[in-house]
Amino acid sequence: MDHHELEQRVGELERLQLQYSPKKYMKKFVATTTDIYNERRFLNTVALEHKSIEHVAGILVEELAANKKFRRVECLKILKRMLKNRSSEEPFGKGLTRQLFALYQQFVLTGSEEAQGAVSFFIQELPLEEEQLQWLIDHDEESEHIVTRLLHYPERNGQVSDWAREVYLSGKLPDRLPEVLGLVIEEEVPDYVQVDNATLMWAIYHTRCSKGQKRKLILKHLDYEHYAAAVEVARKLNVEEVSKELARYYKDLLVKETDVVEVS
Repeated sequence: MDHHELEQRVGELERLQLQYSPKKYMKKFVATTTDIYNERRFLNTVALEHKSIEHVAGILVEELAANKKFRRVECLKILKRMLKNRSSEEPFGKGLTRQLFALYQQFVLTGSEEAQGAVSFFIQELPLEEEQLQWLIDHDEESEHIVTRLLHYPERNGQVSDWAREVYLSGKLPDRLPEVLGLVIEEEVPDYVQVDNATLMWAIYHTRCSKGQKRKLILKHLDYEHYAAAVEVARKLNVEEVSKELARYYKDLLVKETDVVEVS
């Protein structure tokens, strides 16, 4: 066996180690988008740590910046699967967050539906920096994906709340009104919110409040005649006090009616 054959054997055996020690061998065997595609079976199935995911995301960002041709949708879908299968639920570092957002910006407005769907997943549960949020707000009328990202922002945020308030007051997004109001309702319902009770109940459902605060808000704004939405929201939240309160109310009415009949 000559030197070349020995080197080839070593390379093949080390490549097998990629599955067992990805952190050690990732940079050696996954260095281009071609490598990402060729190693897709491995990348799609193994639970990888954040550094390995950041490495792959960085390759995509770099080759896009260099305007290189590669299987873009396929590589984005591979990265999406890597994020789904990641080995840790710890928050992403700034480096990975910025890479994922850069990919999102690249495709969410002009990419194919598959590409837009993939990059939307990239930042689905990601707390963003002020500049990144502002970019979303500045482009909210250009993409339904951006609107959904803002409406489902994972935590309370002043920028997002201010955006939602302006959306509500301007009458935009009427078909998503409960989600919009869910961002402006905090501990109490603001005085400027004037909607029917069913919409208000679903808005409370979408708030970032604790379950206990949601319960208080539902009971405070309960409509004792038109209560179907309140009951459904309470069922989804597993809040039994709502049906108990309604039952108490109607039992009291029944007792009063019986007393009136007896007096008559």
